[in-house]
Amino acid sequence: LNANYTYIDSDDWLIGNSDGEVKRYSRYLNKIYAKLIARLDGSSDITVTTQWFGLKAKGIEPHSDMYSRGDDFNFSQFALQARYRKKLDNGSSVYLVYSHNGIDDSLEDDIDFSQLASNAIANPLQKSITAKINWVF
Repeated sequence: LNANYTYIDSDDWLIGNSDGEVKRYSRYLNKIYAKLIARLDGSSDITVTTQWFGLKAKGIEPHSDMYSRGDDFNFSQFALQARYRKKLDNGSSVYLVYSHNGIDDSLEDDIDFSQLASNAIANPLQKSITAKINWVF
């Protein structure tokens, strides 16, 4: 198992755009990553990887004329992939992969991080199952 967590609380975050404008924000970021690899037997294994981040940004007044106040925004993204692999006797492999990806860009001021995560999980942009065979000749 490999897992990590990142938290950022920053009161001076600058975002620029292609027009040369730079806007100033305070931000809170939570980011979680986990990967589990498990051998089921001598010829098969499963790998599960999940990632989530939630960002809440509030526009703040700039200290100089070089910057402007940004508009408040929230963003959350969730991704999960589960992969099963079976190695065959001839060296070939069979894979089954499930993917689930979702986002939430709610503009609600009082939304908390747990709700941002729940929304990103509950409203997937993609859910898929893929089968793949690597055949050795």
